[in-house]
Amino acid sequence: MTEYLRWTAVTLIGLILALVLGKQSKELGLLLTLGVCTLVSIGALAFLEPVTELLRELRDLGELDGQALTILIKCAGIAVLSELACILCADAGEGAMGKALGLLSSGAVLWLSLPLLRQLLELIGEVLA
Repeated sequence: MTEYLRWTAVTLIGLILALVLGKQSKELGLLLTLGVCTLVSIGALAFLEPVTELLRELRDLGELDGQALTILIKCAGIAVLSELACILCADAGEGAMGKALGLLSSGAVLWLSLPLLRQLLELIGEVLA
């Protein structure tokens, strides 16, 4: 909990500085926002480490396909990064660019999911046969 509060404080301090800098130079304010978002995203990785360890344990316990879990983790990463980038685009006044990035991310997630969809179709075929 202390770590979360620390990162929240970093974010709020960054917000105040970005607002102050943004009045003088919108570009500097946006760069500071990008820097704070990058730092906080790196901080979020510390919270995700136990989750990935649990997924590894579940994979080993259930003898699950490692490729499937890897795909799910990549899809979750794309979703998080996409959301962050879309917010930054909107903050910079480039909402259309953010929407295009969201569309790109959806396509990337679908593309990554193709092996899982193929496995699902094979399983359905085996059940029906």
